Amino acid sequence: MAWVLPGAFLQADYATPIRIFLAGAFSRVAAIVIRERIFLDVGADEETVILLADGYQASPSGGIELGQVETLDALRQLIEDWDTGKWVGKKSDLRPAALNLSQGESDILARIECLPNCKSLGDVASVQIGLVTGANEFFVLGNDGLEEAGLLEEDCTPILAKFIAAPGVSFSLTDHLSFLASGGRGYLVDSDGRCGNDRIQAYLGTFPLERRMETSTFKKRKSWSKPDDGRVPDAFFPVMHHWGPRLVLNPYGFTNTNTIHRVYFPDAMDDISRKLIAISLLTSFSQLSAELVGRRYGSGVLKHEPREAEKIRILLPKLGPAAIEKTFSAVDRDLRAGDRERAMKRADKLVFSSIKLDDQAAISTALSRALDRIRQSRRPRRGA
Repeated sequence: MAWVLPGAFLQADYATPIRIFLAGAFSRVAAIVIRERIFLDVGADEETVILLADGYQASPSGGIELGQVETLDALRQLIEDWDTGKWVGKKSDLRPAALNLSQGESDILARIECLPNCKSLGDVASVQIGLVTGANEFFVLGNDGLEEAGLLEEDCTPILAKFIAAPGVSFSLTDHLSFLASGGRGYLVDSDGRCGNDRIQAYLGTFPLERRMETSTFKKRKSWSKPDDGRVPDAFFPVMHHWGPRLVLNPYGFTNTNTIHRVYFPDAMDDISRKLIAISLLTSFSQLSAELVGRRYGSGVLKHEPREAEKIRILLPKLGPAAIEKTFSAVDRDLRAGDRERAMKRADKLVFSSIKLDDQAAISTALSRALDRIRQSRRPRRGA
């Protein structure tokens, strides 16, 4: 049989039982990713997967072969080659991003992952979803919205509502005020309805009763109008992004919406160690790891669910506090200036120079090139 499927077939958790079933029911199964977006005219902007299965109820395949083509013409040839046995795809549980790695690049990643200083983000931090308000347009306000609602700043809780408001690796009060001044939203309305604040009471009274009764999120809370659970994160991690994830430290105790993940470190972890984790996540090694465990969607965005974010591999060598502080400040400046490549090179220089690898500069260059290629592959290739 043959199917035309969305790219989610290879990534979504709900597709896992189907993938397992197919691998056990057919002797040969192949999934071929088409980079060319062939359904743009009907509004579908994600990758297309062609699924081929042959040999029903024969010996199980043991896995799905993965392949990738640029165009429909290339697809026709690959199907023919698969039919005749001239082409066999990679059998792997990795995401489609791995198809863009050469054997040499895969070997470099494998070598680094074997180092004792290599950890998963989940080994040193817990990643959790942000606050689910149930009605962001009502509970999260900007300067104009605050005025229209008849509320004052002190009536609300400062909140990071969009990751774009945090341009560096540490979220500051100035960042928050700048985002508000540009028209962004950064005030959270939060009340259990018994605060005695007439302004808040009046504003809560403007929410339609029928909608309040129908919103499932409100039913899960003791008080429908209190979205803040009081659990302030140590850092922020983006849910979706185009250029790769960043870890943004939260020294001023902001909370955040569920468009951003909350990150919690062990209480005993000092600030220097937290800054090293933020730097390490910016290395070409960790950025590649993020591509391999993340999910590609639509116009080329990369998404990480909390457990996927925790699978990202990071390097944590022993480094002096002064070197960490200096690099942290430098990459923060680079990111704020929009120079992501320079920030990554700084992170590579600091981290790679402290681990046992031959020719760190060559490895950094090789991984950076692989990263660029993978990022290009997840962005739409539009047909002529």
